[in-house]
Amino acid sequence: MRILFVSICLLLGGCGRAGTPDTSGLEIGGLYSIQRPGSDIGLMEILQIDEDGTLYLRLYVNRFRERPAQINSGELKMQGGPGGMEVGLDRMPMPIDEFREMKPESVPKIEPAA
Repeated sequence: MRILFVSICLLLGGCGRAGTPDTSGLEIGGLYSIQRPGSDIGLMEILQIDEDGTLYLRLYVNRFRERPAQINSGELKMQGGPGGMEVGLDRMPMPIDEFREMKPESVPKIEPAA
């Protein structure tokens, strides 16, 4: 009987597991502008995407009034920000649904000239 149950679970795509989260449009290493609480725009980079939809993100302290069309990667800051006292987060886990609530938009990174 147990073998029958396991076989049915496997045929149906798993028992008690949610479907695969939609990661379309998201890219490991991609930089995204996000709507921060309030009215300013921040930047996050995707470091890893797990199968369960958990993203591992780097949050920079850079803030903007409007979404940047592109950013020089040399200008990305992990410390400073308004008042000079903010610190970015290097590897923050976040469910994909929460990330999408911040209305992410891809921002091209420009590498500084050598």
